[in-house]
Amino acid sequence: MAARFEAINQPARAVGPARSGAAATLTARHVQSRALARSLEVPLFGGNRIEVRTQAREARALVCETVARATDHVNLQGIAWLIEPHGEPLVQRLLARRRDGVRVNLMLDEASIGAAALPALRALRSAGVRIGALGPRAAWRALLEAREPARALIVVDGRIALTGGVAGDDGACLVCVEGPAVAELQWLFVDRWRRRVPAPLPNGHYFPALSWVGSQRIGLATADSDCGRAAHERTLVAAVDAARDRVLLVGAGGLPNKTLRLALAAACVRGVDVHLLLSEGKRASARSSCMPWLRAGVHVHLLRSAPCAAASVVDGVWSTLEAPGDARAVHAAERDHVIVLDADFGAQAESAFWRDVARSNEVTHPTGQPHALRRLNLRLARYLEVSP
Repeated sequence: MAARFEAINQPARAVGPARSGAAATLTARHVQSRALARSLEVPLFGGNRIEVRTQAREARALVCETVARATDHVNLQGIAWLIEPHGEPLVQRLLARRRDGVRVNLMLDEASIGAAALPALRALRSAGVRIGALGPRAAWRALLEAREPARALIVVDGRIALTGGVAGDDGACLVCVEGPAVAELQWLFVDRWRRRVPAPLPNGHYFPALSWVGSQRIGLATADSDCGRAAHERTLVAAVDAARDRVLLVGAGGLPNKTLRLALAAACVRGVDVHLLLSEGKRASARSSCMPWLRAGVHVHLLRSAPCAAASVVDGVWSTLEAPGDARAVHAAERDHVIVLDADFGAQAESAFWRDVARSNEVTHPTGQPHALRRLNLRLARYLEVSP
């Protein structure tokens, strides 16, 4: 049974209700699809099916079950899931696949190899698992990343990709992708191995023909994209610029950077309902820095713990999920992101977002009232609004 985001009722909206109806959804999806294709400068991948597991036990079980069905190869980036106390089931399944002749390629960062990982690595290497180690990182980066959720990219037989991670024993955000987009995630693994690991990748049937299995369109904003702003930042700014109704942003890395802040402020001026969800760890900086956003109309919510919401959502049809990306990356903009264009998936992601909002504290303006220019623009937007 596919795990779904837990559905809840959305709280009362601070700014008028979202546009409803199939026509509005179709229009929003069309607008966001064009904006995403332009920002990525590559076509989107259609015909995919995505499932999200938000419970740690279910996420680990899905990884083990998927690996157990491998017949040609298992490509795995990341090591945290191989470490005790939860890593033994996956290690045993990888060893079983090797005994049946399945290729297993493990790519990891030298800085992530600690004493706890050595027993698993010795057993895997003895069984013939090809282990490729990236170059060492600075010690301070390793220390910072040790506090983040365990993340991994696993591609099985070139047909199923699992990406995401587990935060402790309770929370998780594991994304299972099937369809044409798997080939691009596979290419990320293969390309990084070839560029950064001295040993060659063993021959295998890494790119089988992939059929359409669903209706979800996917774009990939990778950390290895062209120079300039990170691909994820470009796609997020483009989505905010094209937003017509609401932006629900999970700010795992703190307050948005300057470019995104300007885009959010402009969206508020257009009458878009903007909500920013931050963890309590960023509380001091948030309260001292969010006054301009409150005056612009951004709703800032603070959580005592890390958000459970897996995705930021725009207009209910554009959702972004973080993949592990470059193992050396510290900031979210340096990692890969999976972007889903689908109303059903967006509804699930919004439910998770509002669930977090319900248990958060909203930062309010000292006067308790929105900025005068904000009020004027909202009135004009509502007066001039033409329903599609």
